[in-house]
Amino acid sequence: MEDQWFGSTARIGHTTLRLRFERSSERCVMTNEAQRDLPHSPQILRTIARAHDMRLDALATVAQPGRVRVGDVQSVCASLT
Repeated sequence: MEDQWFGSTARIGHTTLRLRFERSSERCVMTNEAQRDLPHSPQILRTIARAHDMRLDALATVAQPGRVRVGDVQSVCASLT
């Protein structure tokens, strides 16, 4: 689902804040590092590589500033392309 967000905007909460999803970036081996209670696992990066061509993020820019509050919900709006 998130793979379809690029070129779209998202509204956060009931404010005027809008984010435009631009692209993804390549993941590095840091995903293999232990995180708090999760142990080191080389399987994480292998899974990302297999499922998403080494990409597992969405880079966004602020299309319209606004305020974000804890508990705000995100909704993806129509494509801008």
